[in-house]
Amino acid sequence: MVTEGEREEVFEDEGNSISRTNNENFVQLLGFCNKGQHHLLVYKHMKTGLIAHLLFKYSRLRWSKRVQVANNTAKGLCYLHEECST
Repeated sequence: MVTEGEREEVFEDEGNSISRTNNENFVQLLGFCNKGQHHLLVYKHMKTGLIAHLLFKYSRLRWSKRVQVANNTAKGLCYLHEECST
């Protein structure tokens, strides 16, 4: 069983790690809150909104743009798994 203190420490460690991870394919983490029951991540505002809304809800992107989004997502994942030191 994980204690509340251990859970808060893990969240803070992860927040610090994410904030040091920068890549052109990631939304920038500006900060986080770890106070009692409040565990929040604060990301930079994206003018285009959620990627899921771009792909599936509000507007239908051309397939060439969808392929570009998929390619950039793959590059971000590759960075996390193969190049990222944090």
